Amino acid sequence: MRKYSIILGWLFSLACSSPYRPDGEKNAVKVQQILATADTYTGTMVDQIPHFIDSAFQQIHHPSRFDMARKYDYLASCYFTHQKNYKKAWAYSDSVLSVLPDSTRFPAYIKIYASAVLTQGDLLISEGKFNDAILYYYRGRQFMLKTQDTCNFTEYSKRIAMLYYMQGRYRDAIPYFKETFDARSHCPENSWVRFAEQQGQLNNIAWCYNYLGQLDSAVYYCDSAMRYIDRSIHQHRSDPVYIQQQSYIQTAIAVINGTKGEALRLKGDEKNAEQLLREAIRITGQKGYDIRFSQGTTAKLISLLLTQHRYPEVREQLIELRQSLDQHPNIQYELLWREKQWLYYDGLRKPLPAFAALKNYLQLKDSLAKVARPLRVIDIQNQFNNISRRYELTLLKKQDELKTVYLTIAVIVFAMALIVLILVLMNNSRSKRQLAELDKLNKFITEQNDHMKESLSELEQSQQENTRMMKIMAHDLRNPVSSMLGTTEYLSSYKDLTQENARKQLTLMKEAGWKALKLIDELLRPDITNAGKQ
Repeated sequence: MRKYSIILGWLFSLACSSPYRPDGEKNAVKVQQILATADTYTGTMVDQIPHFIDSAFQQIHHPSRFDMARKYDYLASCYFTHQKNYKKAWAYSDSVLSVLPDSTRFPAYIKIYASAVLTQGDLLISEGKFNDAILYYYRGRQFMLKTQDTCNFTEYSKRIAMLYYMQGRYRDAIPYFKETFDARSHCPENSWVRFAEQQGQLNNIAWCYNYLGQLDSAVYYCDSAMRYIDRSIHQHRSDPVYIQQQSYIQTAIAVINGTKGEALRLKGDEKNAEQLLREAIRITGQKGYDIRFSQGTTAKLISLLLTQHRYPEVREQLIELRQSLDQHPNIQYELLWREKQWLYYDGLRKPLPAFAALKNYLQLKDSLAKVARPLRVIDIQNQFNNISRRYELTLLKKQDELKTVYLTIAVIVFAMALIVLILVLMNNSRSKRQLAELDKLNKFITEQNDHMKESLSELEQSQQENTRMMKIMAHDLRNPVSSMLGTTEYLSSYKDLTQENARKQLTLMKEAGWKALKLIDELLRPDITNAGKQ
């Protein structure tokens, strides 16, 4: 019994300690090349990414579930970030969760699984389901912690930073933006991805300082972002990815110039501010560039022109921004346009159009505030603490259930061991009784054997005595019988002395004598004693 328990325990420990290996290692390089190529698609080319990835994956023979998970995760991010197709983004992120087990211990699986969970959190944010989104962010965070990889954890940090940013809690957002930037500096990933991420984080930090009124810090981080971009371009000037991504790099420079221009405007350096803003609009307004950056920078330029009472130019910029918004709607910039239109009419002292513009502006502002109100009233840290407590309670409950199972198994094992012990003791007791009986029987047999030996010895002795007596008797009888035979022979030889009937009687006596003599000789033979012993 103990032998089998040891073997089962060894097999269980071996199964638990065996390393878990992903099933997509053979295609890892090919898949990475496909996704890296997709990263180079910019501008209008981003719409071609799903078709390109589908076509490229058809060239992979027997893709593993890990390969498919990487594909689905990339497409989910693409549809969410570039195409704003939230339905497809959710479907692809769900596909990731369906092909990967949530109980996996392999870091590569965990990273993809957590990324899909975080993307679903982003989608819930876009739908205004902020409490649900925080729950998904927490789940993603728990999975990221399993990898013990700070690079993976930045995916969580940057989302928390953006949540604080959306709430207007810029001071709380800054540490998370900085944490994301610092962690990315040590990540062994695609240099282009790291570049795109880090320059964006520096710009976000600058915007936070802009909103906090710490304008010198805002300008410092804008300059830091420009230095970072210049340094990266110089280091990778021969990299084909950086060469292909010139439009993205120029857009990043324009966005940072727009951020710095706004900081300079608030500082009162209107001349340099206008120069930076117009340069940013010139770059981002070109064909193939993201029009959203041009719209936002135009709104900042209008603010600058309004403070300088340059109303004809304000009117021109308002018309251009209106045309842009009609072609590419954006609700946030629509709000800014209505605000600037109201300030424009108010600056011209036109009360009726100013009142109508103000009414439109307030209606949209109230509508957006109503949508954003659930996010602004959420205490993110408190929500995480509550979720953490619920998670810990659930974990404790599962641990209690597991302990109950272990206790039940232990009780069963103990009961079985007790039963086995009782059976062993009973068997031992029975064996002792049987041994005692066998010992008693053995003693009895030994005694009987001794008695038989004694009897046999006495019998042999008696036999020997009888044999001796018989020999004596036979020896004593031999002489008379021999004499009788001699007499009979003698009488038979004298026919005249006997009658016919007497001779017959003598013949019978002679035959009987010889028989008797033969019997006596048999008794006197030496081997008669040995025959008795046998």
